Amino acid sequence: MRALDIWEERLGKDSPQLTLALSNLGELYLGEKDFRAAQKVCARALAIDRKTLGESSVDLAYDLTCLGEAQLGLGQRELALAKL
Repeated sequence: MRALDIWEERLGKDSPQLTLALSNLGELYLGEKDFRAAQKVCARALAIDRKTLGESSVDLAYDLTCLGEAQLGLGQRELALAKL
């Protein structure tokens, strides 16, 4: 997380350059079955990408998949299906 803090300081908290790091961190949390942490960072990556890339960007697919998998892990099936 320290690396992410440094990136945020340099780039800004809503920089599109952070989304890959956030999504990768989400995948790490998914692998560790820490679904709440995964949901948090994947949702943040999605929000940044939506704001900077727009709703029709294909780059949202990775964020949506990450968020959907986190929601499935939390038992939020209906929310997850809407993402996946």
